[in-house]
Amino acid sequence: MDLNRGALTNLDRRLLAKLGRDEQFQMVRLPVSSAKWSTWKRYCGTVGISMGRAVAALINRELASVASILVEDSPVLAQ
Repeated sequence: MDLNRGALTNLDRRLLAKLGRDEQFQMVRLPVSSAKWSTWKRYCGTVGISMGRAVAALINRELASVASILVEDSPVLAQ
């Protein structure tokens, strides 16, 4: 697949400009086992964050790493 780097750069720039400014609730389906889901639920409960907010934090961290924005090396949910 031939990608137009200029178009991708423009798209990334527009996406990064909007991050955090238009927060909405999104419904997602996650392909995880019951054991993983249960562990995730307990972990989120222990640190006092909703499961959805934790997933949003992981998404933000992933986008930041892809965009080469400096992020701390601490665990996402500890922030």
